Amino acid sequence: MSILIRTIVAYIIIGLPLSCSNNAYQATDTGGGSEITNGASAYVRQSDGTPVNNAQVFVRPQRFLRDTSSLDFSRIPDAYTDETGYFKIDSLKPDNYFIEVNDNHSYAVRLACTVSTTTKQVIDLGIDTLRPTGTVRGAITQSPTSPSIGMYVQIYGLDRIARVNAVTGTFSFDMLPAGNFSLHVLSSSPLIPGVDVDNIAVLAGDTATVPVAVWKSFRQLIFNTTSTGAQITGTVVNFPVLVRLTNSNFAFGDAKKNGEDVRFARSNGTPLPYEIERWDSANGQAELWVNVDTIVGNNQSRYMTMFWGNPNAVSGSNSAAVFDTSNGYQGVWHLGESGPLAKDATVNHYDGTLNSMPAAPKVAAGAIGNAFAFDGISSFIEMTGTASGKLDFSENGTYMVSAWVYADTLDGIHDEIVSKGWYQYFLEVGSNNTWEFNVLKGGVGWENSHSPATSKVWSYVVGIRSDTSQYLYVNGTCVDSIMKFGNRTPSLRSSADNFKIGTHSGASDPYPWFFKGKIDEVRILNSAPGADWVKLCYMNQKSTDALIVFK
Repeated sequence: MSILIRTIVAYIIIGLPLSCSNNAYQATDTGGGSEITNGASAYVRQSDGTPVNNAQVFVRPQRFLRDTSSLDFSRIPDAYTDETGYFKIDSLKPDNYFIEVNDNHSYAVRLACTVSTTTKQVIDLGIDTLRPTGTVRGAITQSPTSPSIGMYVQIYGLDRIARVNAVTGTFSFDMLPAGNFSLHVLSSSPLIPGVDVDNIAVLAGDTATVPVAVWKSFRQLIFNTTSTGAQITGTVVNFPVLVRLTNSNFAFGDAKKNGEDVRFARSNGTPLPYEIERWDSANGQAELWVNVDTIVGNNQSRYMTMFWGNPNAVSGSNSAAVFDTSNGYQGVWHLGESGPLAKDATVNHYDGTLNSMPAAPKVAAGAIGNAFAFDGISSFIEMTGTASGKLDFSENGTYMVSAWVYADTLDGIHDEIVSKGWYQYFLEVGSNNTWEFNVLKGGVGWENSHSPATSKVWSYVVGIRSDTSQYLYVNGTCVDSIMKFGNRTPSLRSSADNFKIGTHSGASDPYPWFFKGKIDEVRILNSAPGADWVKLCYMNQKSTDALIVFK
């Protein structure tokens, strides 16, 4: 008998887990009389018409996969053919099934059966013939960071599992009935979530070769929080790490045009959520955000791994997973769009509209990718529908407001950076040429935190309110934690105004005070991050990133 050899190419896609059943299956239902008792039967013959006696019969749902936790991969037949070649399977619930009949002497057949009714019946599949079995052989190149990961391959609906050889990366399935199969590749590590390899055609007497490739390239990104790096001592959790890629640290030609094949994983292999803010392969520039669950202070041994180089990968960029509202993010605006909207990266979708009367903010080079430039006359961004809701905090609430700011001039005029209205809270360049965080205490006046401002350079400005405490940070350092009263007024707090960038002009605002300069990466949290968190933001996001070391 001649053996045909064919090659089928497939790829493992890291970071794209698929849903499937991994529960063990029992063909015979042992429940009470109320259970459904459909069944299926057939006669099986040899090619010369001789009945096949004592052949093993296995029945599984067509999308069935075995639970691999026990590592017991033995199969127990659900039935055997009798001396006439007949078998019957009872107690099948509505589903699509594969029935494998195998004589264990290199002859087998796979039957398909659909049970679609709750009415008791036995589906007669007629007479079929055993054919020579086929073989599937494959090889998997395991991740270079995890050469000892246990990997397995299953065949949907046949209850077949093959262990991948840890040294050679090879696997094989023998004595398969002819048919078109789907493989499921899975790993003992979440670094390589389960994926499907479809359309594996096995003909009678055929051997199909299936090479499976992982991502071609990887690199470790070390988190240096020691005195030579980001200089923090405490542990920071759920932190959005900025990854800047340039031609000097990344070969853009090895990845897909828009970075669709980029993935990130923890050192133990767990995939990490990420967002691509900008990917400009032509000019060799990219900015990505990765949600890292734990950054340990005074340490330079922790790392994450970046993967790329899979032509079949689709983008996994997910801003809402990086800036998760459960971690406090209520609004995040990267301000890197060309308009007409400034998109909110959170699931809240507080997208901002660029005011166009008479001039809208203009795209400019930012602190992180692109930013918006404001003319100081009329340009601003308004988040419609935010007057009340998640950006509307109580007088002694807990929240944080931050932005990267580039002031064109310091001319003794109020320049609003971000604002929830004149009678609530705002960041600004004050009339004394200071960075200011102002919160209105109803009927009394503004509680003010301030520090000398600078122009013609990017500054990271953060205002934090925590109950009756208030803090102003500039470039990662707390510069004011003692509240002062400024501009005493008997006015009460108001929720009449939307959140805005570049002004606080609105229904209750007597003065527009437009900002002149550039603003980038505006965030609002409903929490009060600690000093290490704020400092880590600055050290990671400044133009000379002090956190990440490319290895």
